[in-house]
Amino acid sequence: TDTEGNIMTKSIIAAMFALSATAVSAEGLDFGTSIALEHEAKGEINNFVLGNSLTGLPLGLEVSTSINLHDEDAGADFTLEDAEFDVSKSITDSVTAYVNTDLNQNVERTETTVGIRLDF
Repeated sequence: TDTEGNIMTKSIIAAMFALSATAVSAEGLDFGTSIALEHEAKGEINNFVLGNSLTGLPLGLEVSTSINLHDEDAGADFTLEDAEFDVSKSITDSVTAYVNTDLNQNVERTETTVGIRLDF
């Protein structure tokens, strides 16, 4: 139901901000937050994207998360559209291994992508 979806959305946002508060207080960790507001002109859809990244973890791991809140009525009644949880590890200066996990509105895994990126 809508109420359950709104509770889940608020819970996810609260968890992401709790992570940011914890990460900022941890020594040696670098935490970043991003916010994006988008409007799809043809579809009359508003999107609000909240992202976090955390570096300086043991083993050189980097973690990033993002949630996409979606409003199809071009107002401000956002509901959870999807979320991502990504982990990456630089193997060399030009090679990075990664695992990207996509989650749906019910915070259920919909896809996991494993890959290697080469930077030139």
